[in-house]
Amino acid sequence: MKKKVLSILFALCLLCACLPLGALAVSADDDVKTYGDLSYRIYDDRISMYYCKRAVSGKVEIPAQIEGLPVVTISSFAFSGCSNITSITIPNSVTTIGFWAFSCCTSLESVTIPDSVTVIRDYAFGYCNSLTSVAIPKGVTRIGSYAFVSCFRLTTVCFSDGIVEIGERAFCGCESLASVTIPTSVETIADDAFTDCPNVTTHAPIGSYAEQYAKQYNIPFVAE
Repeated sequence: MKKKVLSILFALCLLCACLPLGALAVSADDDVKTYGDLSYRIYDDRISMYYCKRAVSGKVEIPAQIEGLPVVTISSFAFSGCSNITSITIPNSVTTIGFWAFSCCTSLESVTIPDSVTVIRDYAFGYCNSLTSVAIPKGVTRIGSYAFVSCFRLTTVCFSDGIVEIGERAFCGCESLASVTIPTSVETIADDAFTDCPNVTTHAPIGSYAEQYAKQYNIPFVAE
């Protein structure tokens, strides 16, 4: 319990410390360019989405290209703390969603993650209190630690075939989580991936790793 509390306190302190720095970096860094309410950087032949103005509200569609170059990465903290965004559409050019990228988007109700995404890093959607469901596309092989921590209105998670690992406390504190669909491709689920998810039921094929995991941790299991 002590370890858990310290981990959460550390994460919150880190978030509070880093968010203001992002805003300062946008105005101070000559390499950062703007695209409407968004800021970005060019790395060789690709774009990294760097920052979003915190006042942005409603639906946000991230562009697939800027200056003729593909948007490939959502940088760490890029949209973190954008508390008025309700919907985010990520284009089919993005491969990486960075650390804390959409964390604390407290009004975010839906997010569209394309098949092109292969990496969802730690805390990427942590503390998105209004998010109710999420579909993890087939390109993603690993869900980072704390990726959806404390999304307490999240009820449904569906993993596509291709996911291999679900990280430490990935869905910890998702109190409303009722249904998780896990394919046979999953080989590793952290012991505490679904800690404090009292209502969760695992849906997976008979004989799968997910079935073994559910039995080991006394999680209700439904054969798919």
